[in-house]
Amino acid sequence: MDILSGGAVLSADYLREPSARLRCVAYNYPLMAPFPGWPTDPRFLPAEAVPNAGDLPIVLTRAGQDSPGILETVREFVAAAKTRLDIVEVPHGQHSFDTKDDTDESRAAIQRALDLVLATMK
Repeated sequence: MDILSGGAVLSADYLREPSARLRCVAYNYPLMAPFPGWPTDPRFLPAEAVPNAGDLPIVLTRAGQDSPGILETVREFVAAAKTRLDIVEVPHGQHSFDTKDDTDESRAAIQRALDLVLATMK
């Protein structure tokens, strides 16, 4: 399952009760919790669900120049994760770097994330 940006909050149910058919979850510059003022139904809180993910592999690509609010939700998710978590860092990447930044750093991050996801399929 590949999840971009704001769609990450929809993954909590998959983490809470992962299907045997789910091989990997890949997040790209994710928003891991609703912004302040948004409803906070537990179904949309991946950091609360991830401790139940068992050994489900997770690939998380983090854009270092993303908004501070988004980066904070990622830090909380990483701290809560008790599963295999591979983090691809893109220090100079902005939100949506994969479509906005045609740089060596961006291309390398995209390839690394893809390689990590494909490795879970073997």
